[in-house]
Amino acid sequence: MDSTASGIIEFGWSRAPEEELIQAISETVEEFTEEKDIKLVENTFDDNIQRINIVAKDDFFHNMVLELKNVLLKKHSNRKTKIGMRSIQLLDYKIELFIHFENIIKADYWT
Repeated sequence: MDSTASGIIEFGWSRAPEEELIQAISETVEEFTEEKDIKLVENTFDDNIQRINIVAKDDFFHNMVLELKNVLLKKHSNRKTKIGMRSIQLLDYKIELFIHFENIIKADYWT
């Protein structure tokens, strides 16, 4: 049986984005997970944090998270995107990006 991993991508917005942008990002996430056959566990927005929780096969999970991040940036950025270690620029918002990984099968996923 293939092992799976779950991961949470959190966008901590510097200020509350317009409802249309939140909706557009949610639709992008849903399209991406359907296309890649990834289970979307959670996609919520609360207190200026957009929280996306996905589950995928362990052997390509990390790449899926990075690909989703890049899809979001590419599709919703209207100027040159800056990607840093912990922050990105999306539209006119500075976003703190936190990616958490949790392997549901193996305990050594973080290593």
